[in-house]
Amino acid sequence: MRITGRSRYIETKEALLDLMARSDYPGNKLPSEDVLSKTLGISVATVREALRQLNREGYITKKHGSGNYVHQSALDLAMRIDINKTFFSLLRERYPDVYSEQSEFRVGLCSEEEAEMLKLEAPEMCLFYDRFYYVNGKELAILATNAIPARFFTGDVKELEGTDSKLSLMDFIWEHCLDEMVQTVVHMAPTNAAEDIAGLMHIEQGRAMVHWTEIFYNVYDKPVGLSQARFNPDLVDMTLMIKW
Repeated sequence: MRITGRSRYIETKEALLDLMARSDYPGNKLPSEDVLSKTLGISVATVREALRQLNREGYITKKHGSGNYVHQSALDLAMRIDINKTFFSLLRERYPDVYSEQSEFRVGLCSEEEAEMLKLEAPEMCLFYDRFYYVNGKELAILATNAIPARFFTGDVKELEGTDSKLSLMDFIWEHCLDEMVQTVVHMAPTNAAEDIAGLMHIEQGRAMVHWTEIFYNVYDKPVGLSQARFNPDLVDMTLMIKW
């Protein structure tokens, strides 16, 4: 097999995952790096780096002096929130046909709760929009409402009202606020489906669901973006792998 096209490291990692999923290794022990290198037709160095990442992500465990051991328990997991950085990649681990739609931008005063999360002294004008993530044709899996304070925009935020964009929240902030996000902090809490959410997701009102709050921080540790998401309990079953 020959690895071509995208990053050799990424394709090597994916090829190793595919190989592990299709193979039965005695004692769960992988072949040596030399054997894997010859099987995939790539350098030992590239294989070694891919194995390091697979070890960090919990797919294998490296025992010094012994070798690499496969964890089928990790290979069987989907929707891992510890390795997926976007809702798209999270959903694509289970659904082949994931797509999204976005509402038009709207400008309005944020709530006191939103102001507190964005570390604003009082509610301010923000730009809001909703992102809808669909699977299985037209089933709403995730609904995210995003907010960015107007103070961070380089131009008049009201000029964007009624328009839309296909950019991710981080790319949108870079384009319109000239600010780069370096990390996010996520809070997850239980909630109940409000009437409007229940109607959009075709679930019963009051159904227990996850409320995901993600705050985007720049290099100066200033929160400049906020995303609040609801997950359809019939379609999204998130998992977490903790590597010891």
